[in-house]
Amino acid sequence: MKYRLYIFFNNWQEGYRFDDETNKPRTVKIVASLAAVCCLCLFVFFAFLNRQDVDIYVDGKNVATCKVPSQATVADVLMQAGAELSYNDSVYPALDSKIKNVSRVDIFRAREIAITYQGEVYLLSTSLAGYGALRQAGVYLGDSDSLSVNNDGTQFSVATEEKTEETQVIVLAHESQTKENNQEYKDYKKVLTEGKDGSAVATVTTTYINGQAVKTEQLITEIISTPVTEVVEVGTKERPMIKPPNVTYASGGGAVSRSYIANVSAYCACPICCGIYSNGYTATGAKATQYVTIAAPRNIPFGTRIYIPYFKDAPNGGIFVVQDRGGAITNNRLDVYFDSHRAALNFGRKNLEVHILE
Repeated sequence: MKYRLYIFFNNWQEGYRFDDETNKPRTVKIVASLAAVCCLCLFVFFAFLNRQDVDIYVDGKNVATCKVPSQATVADVLMQAGAELSYNDSVYPALDSKIKNVSRVDIFRAREIAITYQGEVYLLSTSLAGYGALRQAGVYLGDSDSLSVNNDGTQFSVATEEKTEETQVIVLAHESQTKENNQEYKDYKKVLTEGKDGSAVATVTTTYINGQAVKTEQLITEIISTPVTEVVEVGTKERPMIKPPNVTYASGGGAVSRSYIANVSAYCACPICCGIYSNGYTATGAKATQYVTIAAPRNIPFGTRIYIPYFKDAPNGGIFVVQDRGGAITNNRLDVYFDSHRAALNFGRKNLEVHILE
């Protein structure tokens, strides 16, 4: 009886035959097949040995570790770990990179950020931070521009800086200088030299932040006129506190509440002294009366009685009633009313002790 036995290996189309007529195997082909099997086993064995651990991080946090062949790509690692990527997520190294000599793969998740730039707010989904996010949004900073970011990195604010230069005629403000006079009281003040501003040609540099002027610098290139310094003479002498004299005041007098040295002038009801108010009536509506009416600062109420010893021999016994005001009657100034302009001129201006009566 004739028979054939075919041995097939690894999907080969031609087997190795024994037949009963020759009864002789094809030894060469059998040896070759065994060698191929050995090579395949060795390849699988060494491939298994050539595997490495790769850590996967998401936004800096380790989430998985995979053992993969060194010939695998980053995409293979993520697929094996089941890590999913969303739109605008970024991966380092790149997805097609081989992981040979790579022990870590980083995934940076995209997040929504707001960028304020030149008065406009731009919303962006990105995994980048800082200047990388700005570049993705198409925003590029100039050399003088600056960037500020909030604590969680979702709010970006770009401050754009711009400078302009122009030539202008500027004012040079005059200075003021005081000259002390120890012969005058502290309320004395007199301008000895009137101050006058100067002028100059200057290059004016203006700095704008987000369109708003924040700083102006002036570089003078030419002096047109020099400023004149104002000189003011001031008194340094303290006014003495006057102790009320032991006198018996005229009828209507009273206890003294305050005493001091006052600068006392005189006026009448003429247009020279009172201008448009030269109708003979005081600010209280009462008719101005010599040896009664006196003008005082606003801190002394109407109706207050004031004793001036200088006038102690006058018909009023030196006691006046505050009935009037005056534009120049401030601080320690007082103005006594007289019936005639000549009498007011004759009195002039005097520093006199005065006593405010209760």
